[in-house]
Amino acid sequence: MEYLTFRNIGLACGVGFLGYCVYFDHKRRSHPTYKERVKARRELERTQQETEDDIVLPPASDKRALEKFFVTEVEKGEELIQAGDYDRAVKHLSYAVVLCPQPQELLRYMKESLPPQAYVKLVKYLEIANEKVNEAFKKSSLAEEDVE
Repeated sequence: MEYLTFRNIGLACGVGFLGYCVYFDHKRRSHPTYKERVKARRELERTQQETEDDIVLPPASDKRALEKFFVTEVEKGEELIQAGDYDRAVKHLSYAVVLCPQPQELLRYMKESLPPQAYVKLVKYLEIANEKVNEAFKKSSLAEEDVE
């Protein structure tokens, strides 16, 4: 008999807690500024991720810095692939491919080792990365000419 009482009390507490959760979730979602706050939070998260993904290229004249940048971008890309974040991984790997002395060989290796969806994204992002690298190198070469 005691077992049924404890079971009933536990069941009542569970139902009460579930009702509490549903009630306050409804109250939260029906608040007049709920949608605005959600949009603002998502926008903030998106801008933080975009600024976080900005990649700073080393000067084109510094070969050691370019080699180090290449290695770090490959490492970051591999870490992000393992974490399942293909979009950010593709950005890092595309910069590595653009700065690689033999990009065709690296692309062949990546085609074999990357998941298919990541490789497709990588190929699409290569053009953007190439443009950004060319722009950055043009700016750095113009800055070096101004200094001299």
